[in-house]
Amino acid sequence: MLFYLATTRPLNAIRIYMILLDCYLWKQKEDCNFIFTNTYLLEKLGYSTTNKNASAMVSNILESFSREGIIEFEEKYDLVISPTGKEVPSPKKYLMFVATTKKEIKN
Repeated sequence: MLFYLATTRPLNAIRIYMILLDCYLWKQKEDCNFIFTNTYLLEKLGYSTTNKNASAMVSNILESFSREGIIEFEEKYDLVISPTGKEVPSPKKYLMFVATTKKEIKN
């Protein structure tokens, strides 16, 4: 799978795949889903969470992986308390599947 990604994707896409795969395999042992946000991925990649270009890049990579069946996730919104004290929806992604071989890709 890594060879396929290395020959078809930019470095940050491979890094995101590796982060998600590692977390997916870890949580699979515990029989639960890994929950992540775009902010989590931005921080793991070393980008500022306010960098709009980097945020768009992460969103596009996730959308591409999902559309191609490399990963599957469900997006849900939790209510969190903002710094102003209001409840606001916060998007969280529940990782359901990460392909570990090219044959596992679901398309």
